[in-house]
Order: sequence, then C-alpha cells, then structure tokens
Amino acid sequence: ISLVLAIFFSDNSRRSSQKVRTRLLDGLLLGAILRFVAAVLRSLTASYSSDTVTALAVGGMIVHLLACDYSYANGTSAHQSPDTSFRGPFRGGTISLNAVFFSATLLASRLTSNTTVYMLVSASVIAFAFYPATRHAIAVTQKTHAPYVNLAIMIVLSFATLVLLDNRKEHVLFISSLMVICVLAPLWRWHLQRYKRKISGPWDIAHIAATEG
Repeated sequence: ISLVLAIFFSDNSRRSSQKVRTRLLDGLLLGAILRFVAAVLRSLTASYSSDTVTALAVGGMIVHLLACDYSYANGTSAHQSPDTSFRGPFRGGTISLNAVFFSATLLASRLTSNTTVYMLVSASVIAFAFYPATRHAIAVTQKTHAPYVNLAIMIVLSFATLVLLDNRKEHVLFISSLMVICVLAPLWRWHLQRYKRKISGPWDIAHIAATEG
C-alpha cells in the first residue's frame, strides 16, 4: 500500500523514480531477511511466561502511542518539505518506532508458524515504518487529496480488521475503540474549548498604542 501511494502521489521526475526503486529494493531485501529469521523470532521468548510477554507488549504499545510524532504523519511538523534523499531518516519518533517493533516481536514470538510470524512482522514494518513516511509525503505534496486518502485507508484497514477478528467480544472492543477515538474524543475536545482561557503576562510581546494629539 505504501509503495503504491508513493508512486501515485510522487512526481514523475527521474530522481523520484530512483527513490521509489531504492525503497522497493530495500523492502524486498528486508522481506527476504525477515523470512529467514522468522524461525528465530518464533522461539525468541520460549523461556518467558505468556503474562510477561503480554505485559511487555502492552507496555511497548503504550510507549508507542505516547511517543509517536503524529504531526509528522499529518504533515504539520517542522519537517514540512518531503525528504529528497534515497534513504532518508525516519522522523516519526525513533522511541515510538523501537517500542512498537519491540511489541510486534514479542507478539510474533507467540505465534505457531513461521509464516504467520513473517506476515505479522512484515505488516508491522509497513504500518509503522513505511506508511508514516508515505503519509507525510502525501500530506506535504498533496494537501488537497491527503485527507481523503487517509480516510479511505482507515476505512479499508478497519473493515479488514473486522473481517479478520473471529470473536464477538473482539468485534465489540474494536468498534468501541473506534467510536472513542473517532467520535467521543473529538467531541470532548470541542467541548473543552469553552473552558479555554487566554493568559496574559510579561512574556507577551509589547504593543505600543499610538495616541492622537
């Protein structure tokens, strides 16, 4: 998905085409490496209890949520210009990225087959490493289409998640989480705007009022 979006919204310059090819080769190389180390990842936490793995995975996801630079993905951070280098640094928060990969590795170590381990880790790399950079590029270069593209991706991923979940309780929990994030949280923030106060003090910029006469 990230590669398709990058190709569709990037310009047709030669440098952009080379960048897409470089990222494609990086993705293929990373996929091949993950396929070989899937067996190692599956048995990585064999000596740990399930409660310990669950607690560490949940803790890593919480750190990811708190440390993630959402302004970078939305194109509103200080890094407004898209990265022109072939292998640019990840600016979405290295602590957040490491935390979510830590959680994904722990969860993958509890799966039963190498194929599912490979699919989970690969999906994590695409969702948390490649997609934020692609979304940033779309938000910076295509300001008009960016909200619609992000909304479409969210709808597709939400529908796919509902299809993959086979437990009724998981369906209810997922839909409730979406309602809280997409409906209740924005309404609560809008409600709190009425309590916003403008505080003035000596730190404000001085304005000289001109008087007539």
